[in-house]
Amino acid sequence: MKRHEAIEFAARAHLGQIRKGSDIPYISHPFEVALLLDEAGADDTLFIAGLLHDTLEDTSVTPEAIRERFGEEVLTLVQNASEDKSKTWEERKTRTIDRLTKTRDRRIMMLACADKAANLRSTRYNYEEHGEKVWDRFNRGKDQFKWYYHGVIKALAEPERKAEDRSQNRRNITELPMYHQLTEDFKRIFVAYYINNEETELISYYTDWKNRSVRVLKKDEVQSGWQPGETREVKQGKPVSFDAAKKMAGQWRQKRRKETLQNRLDQQFAFIREIDKEKFITRQTYLSDGVRKENDAEHAWHMAVMAALLGGYANTDIDLQKTMLMLLTHDLVEIDAGDTYAYDEVGKKTQRAREEKAADRLYALLPEDQGVWLRDLFEEFDTGQTPEALFARALDRIQPTMLNAATGGKGWEERGVRLSQWMGRNTQTEEGSRVLWEYVLSHFVMPFVQSGKLKNE
Repeated sequence: MKRHEAIEFAARAHLGQIRKGSDIPYISHPFEVALLLDEAGADDTLFIAGLLHDTLEDTSVTPEAIRERFGEEVLTLVQNASEDKSKTWEERKTRTIDRLTKTRDRRIMMLACADKAANLRSTRYNYEEHGEKVWDRFNRGKDQFKWYYHGVIKALAEPERKAEDRSQNRRNITELPMYHQLTEDFKRIFVAYYINNEETELISYYTDWKNRSVRVLKKDEVQSGWQPGETREVKQGKPVSFDAAKKMAGQWRQKRRKETLQNRLDQQFAFIREIDKEKFITRQTYLSDGVRKENDAEHAWHMAVMAALLGGYANTDIDLQKTMLMLLTHDLVEIDAGDTYAYDEVGKKTQRAREEKAADRLYALLPEDQGVWLRDLFEEFDTGQTPEALFARALDRIQPTMLNAATGGKGWEERGVRLSQWMGRNTQTEEGSRVLWEYVLSHFVMPFVQSGKLKNE
C-alpha cells in the first residue's frame, strides 16, 4: 500500500511539469528511477525514495510532509539525492561526486545510480535523434556533462567499497544492470572509438575539461583487456560506433576463448596420452596369481580402490579424493625415471634426482595451473608429512605386502628379503593407519616369518 501511496504522492507533486526540451510529463523520470531500483532488489523504503527523490528539489513538497507520510528513512534518502539550487552547477555536481565517493550507505549509492542511469538513458535517446543540438536545452555543455557523469561512474566504482561488498558476499553496485546501462550509455555519448587500418586494434578516446584517456584493445592480446594507449593511435584509426566496437571486441574475446580452450585441451590430452606409458613400467611385485608382475598403472589403480574402501581407518580425517589422486599419480615419474625396487640400495641413491627430472618434463605438458597442482601432489606424497600423504604412503607399502602374501611369499623368497628390510621400509606405515598396520603385520607378514619365506635373521 505504501508504494501505491507514494506513486500518487509523486504524481500529484510533479503534476504539470515536463522534461527539459520535450513535452514528456516529468513524472516519467521518477517512475523510471523506481523501476530501476525495483529491478535491483530495492526494499519499500528505497523504492519510495526513488519515486520522491526530486520532490524537495523541484516541487513545493516539504521535508515535514515526506517525514509524516513516509518516515525519516525515506526523507534522509531524498535529502541526500537533492541539490542546493543556491549553489552553482559546478559546486552542486562536485558535491554529488564527493558524497558518492565517501559514502558507505548502499541505498544512497543505488538511488544515485538509478537517477543518473535514467537521466543518461533519456539523454542518449535524444542525442541519437537530435545529435549535438541536444546540449542546447541544458545550462551546461557536453564537456561539463562528460566530466560529471565520468565522476559519478568512478565514484560508484570506488575500490574499497568493492572489497567490503566481497567480504560480505554482497553484489557490488557495479554488478547491477542499471550500472552497466549507465556506463554503456556514457560510452555511446561521450567516448569516441576507432579501429586501426589492419583491424587488429580498437582505440577508445575520452577527454573532458579535466581528464583525457586513450585505451587500446589488441586483438591478439584481448584477454589482457583495455590497456593505456597514446593519442597518436587515435589519429591513425578510423571512427566506429560504440556498438560496433563492442561487437568486434566480443568477437575477438570469443575467438580467443576458443583458441585458449583448444590449446588447453591439446595440452591436457598430450599429458593423458603420455601417461599411458605408465602401463609399460613393470614393478617387482607379482600379481595375485604369481605368474606375471604388475605394472605401475595396475599398482596405482589398486591403491586408489584401497583408499576408497579403507580410508576410514586413517589415523586422522583425510581428504579422500585428494588421497586417491595422489595414489593414482605419484608413480607417473617412473615413465622416465623407471621403477626403483624397494630394496635396491644402489638405485635409491639416484632415485630422487631421476624422479625430479621426470616431474619437470611430465608436468610441464599440462596447462600451468594443473601442472603445478599435480607437481605439488607429487612433492606432498614424497615428503610424507600431511595426513593424506601419510595414509597414501602406508597403502603404497601395504599393497605389495598383500600381493606378496597372496603369492605365498614368492617375491620375498626370490629376492631373499629379510624382515628387517621390510620393517625398515614400513617405518611410517603405522603413522598412516594403526589399524591397518596391526592387520598387515598379523595377517600378511608374521605367517611368512614363521614359515621362513621372509627371513628373520
